[in-house]
Amino acid sequence: MLFRVPEISNPKLWRTILDFQVTSAKQGLSNATRTGKVFHLWFHPFQFGHRTREMLGALDEVLSSASRLRSDNKLEILTMGQMAQRIIGSNEETSNKTAAVNHSLG
Repeated sequence: MLFRVPEISNPKLWRTILDFQVTSAKQGLSNATRTGKVFHLWFHPFQFGHRTREMLGALDEVLSSASRLRSDNKLEILTMGQMAQRIIGSNEETSNKTAAVNHSLG
């Protein structure tokens, strides 16, 4: 999920979009804990250049939620590199098992 709010001159609309982003991110975290699937939150630092204090406060709210879920052992937080290693490792294990099965059938 891209955590981003466009620069809009209407402050009420801007806040509504920001609140929607926070709610969506928290729902994504909740869905990931319930299903065991991956939730990927990303953003670019320049996106926090407009209304920085509010944007960082919203991000803090999402990260605090993630931290609570991790403390409750419901969520594992990984970097993209760590996730890539998991995927590569799991693909290598599957490939090795398939090769062993094919060899035993051959």
